[in-house]
Amino acid sequence: MDMILVTGASGHLGKSLASALLADGNSVRILVDKNNPHIDGAEIVKGNLLDIDSLKTAVYGVDTVYHLAAMVDYGQVNKQLMHDVNVTGTKNLLSVSKASKFIYQSSTSVYGNKMRDNPATPSTKCNPSTFYGITKALAEKLVLESKGIVLRAPVIFGTRFNGPFFELLKMLESKRMPIIGSGTNRLQWVHVSDLLDALVLAMKKGTNGEVYLVAGNDIVTQKQLYAILSDAIGAAHPSKRVPLPSAYALAYVQKAISVFTRKEPRVKLEYLRRITSDRTFDISKAKRDLGYNPKNSYMGWAADLANDYKSMQ
Repeated sequence: MDMILVTGASGHLGKSLASALLADGNSVRILVDKNNPHIDGAEIVKGNLLDIDSLKTAVYGVDTVYHLAAMVDYGQVNKQLMHDVNVTGTKNLLSVSKASKFIYQSSTSVYGNKMRDNPATPSTKCNPSTFYGITKALAEKLVLESKGIVLRAPVIFGTRFNGPFFELLKMLESKRMPIIGSGTNRLQWVHVSDLLDALVLAMKKGTNGEVYLVAGNDIVTQKQLYAILSDAIGAAHPSKRVPLPSAYALAYVQKAISVFTRKEPRVKLEYLRRITSDRTFDISKAKRDLGYNPKNSYMGWAADLANDYKSMQ
């Protein structure tokens, strides 16, 4: 039986992927630095992306590599460390891998805040706005030059990814969440179970050297999302509006203050971009070539999110 290597198994997506692959009867090896995710049945190799010797051990006899490990912090980050992990680490892994499939989990952050196409396609030119997006674009280039497969995904929601949305529900419940800007910007995110399906399909049907965009079928506006979530928790729909420039000004001020206080800003710039951006994606290539068929909706997720939120209170 072929061995599959998963990097980033300490993260929510990596742990879910490793568990799903094991459940399908695959042999799975995970590269672990400090935090052991305790995945029953997975073979563990101690090491990291900057330790070549540990990478040689991790890739030995491996037929498929899922490279999910990355530094994803949007706060006060060490840019050199982020570059080392996201770019140099990817280069190191590629240099020792002899796998027939190398699947890299990337992000729609490579398109930047102002996408050149809307909907974006796999061939839309990258134009990253953040340092994180720059490192993902650089890593993608290395993977594609090595004939690996790239999956780009937008905001992930669903099981294990619900935590960041609890504050949004709290603000909706207390009538403190305003509509930012017109509220008509479109959001096309991806449920974690649909992304996991796409990752498995990429191993089975993906073509080396190709980029696939993976998102949900559902597209909602900011205002519609608030209505769906408000209904799920029995709260009134937001009616107050805040101009987009004012919201961003507050976020930038709080980010500047956080440099001195070393405390997380209450209004995070990246979260603000997520909820106010107008971003849609053409997922037809993944549907056609991989047989990708997203099944989850915002409505179904809202019910699960509301249950998780209530259980935390």
